[in-house]
Amino acid sequence: MASDLSFPEQTAEARPAARPLGCLILIALVLIAVCAFAAFSVGDRVAGEAGQARVGRVEDFPTGSVTALWFNGTQISRRSTGRPAVIWLVNSPSGFLALYTASPEQQAKAPPGGQVSGWPQPPVACAIEWRPYDRQFGEPCTGSVFDEQGRLVQGGSPRGLDRFAVHVDREVIVIDGRAVTPGPSR
Repeated sequence: MASDLSFPEQTAEARPAARPLGCLILIALVLIAVCAFAAFSVGDRVAGEAGQARVGRVEDFPTGSVTALWFNGTQISRRSTGRPAVIWLVNSPSGFLALYTASPEQQAKAPPGGQVSGWPQPPVACAIEWRPYDRQFGEPCTGSVFDEQGRLVQGGSPRGLDRFAVHVDREVIVIDGRAVTPGPSR
């Protein structure tokens, strides 16, 4: 038995305009999500040219701050990787310093090829630690102590902490892992 029900065909004029409006809303939501993610993650995971890292905005590092930075395989990050930090970023009254966390004593003993993707990696043992209670760095294996500027205060280290080049580009701090300067001599 055939049904007598018939459905009128919709013409273009009769179709609701919900589809284009729905698409615009979806696109707007995606753009908002992308912008929110970008704003949330700026300076948390950082990248730059080969061997360089944009580590965050100047205002993220107040004067007197000492911030640990880690290497996560392809980028420098403020999130711990469970390994010793690679760099201590110090914002001193005289400007930013990026101090390498490998002790000068241990660097002499490290096997060749201590770089990953252009960034040197400190040995896991004996990495330099920040001691906020006396605002000094300590090398736990030999007992060498360094001041906030990375200068040797006491111990058997042959020199102060090595430094990476740092500059500010449009209010963003950039560290260059290709430009390492030996720390100040004793």
